[in-house]
Amino acid sequence: MDCVDTGCAMQEMVTVQNSKPEEISTKPDMVSWEIEVPKALVSCLIGKQGRFMNFLKQESGAKIYVSSPPHLRDSQVCHIEGFSQQVEKALSLIGKKFKSLRLTNAYIPPPPTPPPPRSLPMTCWQFWFAVGTICAAPGLDGAWLRAQVNRHFEETGEVELRYVDYGGYDRVKINQLRKMRSDFLSLPFQAAEVLLDNVVPLADEDHFSSQADATVVEMTKGAVLVVQATNYDSATGLPLVELWNLMGDEMLSVNRALVERGLAQRLDH
Repeated sequence: MDCVDTGCAMQEMVTVQNSKPEEISTKPDMVSWEIEVPKALVSCLIGKQGRFMNFLKQESGAKIYVSSPPHLRDSQVCHIEGFSQQVEKALSLIGKKFKSLRLTNAYIPPPPTPPPPRSLPMTCWQFWFAVGTICAAPGLDGAWLRAQVNRHFEETGEVELRYVDYGGYDRVKINQLRKMRSDFLSLPFQAAEVLLDNVVPLADEDHFSSQADATVVEMTKGAVLVVQATNYDSATGLPLVELWNLMGDEMLSVNRALVERGLAQRLDH
């Protein structure tokens, strides 16, 4: 097993299997690819301070990240998403570094869900999707994401959702939601809600601006992050964290960036 990074123990050997991406997304030229990576190799795949992962993203243009599905004990999953040529480039680069790593696509697209009757009265929809219900909600590029109903807006027929795996909140029409199979409900949530420590909205504002939200997304989406829990918020009980973005050899503080760009003010405890 070849690995460029030094100090990385190669303890598992897997079968070589070269393969080319197949299109599975609703868009004809979009691809989702998943590779099971032995845990002993994950640190090499990410690289020191995220170098190899950033290199893969820059060279291929694909979105690449690693997750830890609860049903896998000895491996993690490397997700690659993008256009066909971007995914092929990323797979080629990974194959050159890990010559014995199986590159077979383990991604299984969700089965199509038949839409429920759209003539149901609002009270029926609210009964199906009461506050606190875990359901399937439409996401980007035709994906379905697990979400929790937080609030109803009867006047618009919408609900506020919290995406329990992807993260974030959104408002959608209640008739876009779908019931989920019980086995999907038993999986642990993959997203954790936290608050940035020592950062509050600007004076005379009770919430962060859309520009501040966009800055956080810009600095965190698809990036290798380091999170340090520093305390707990007394009002909500949520963890307070310091958040850094790994950019090559640099660690950029998201908390500090919001303050330095004039989008938030620092609150010293």
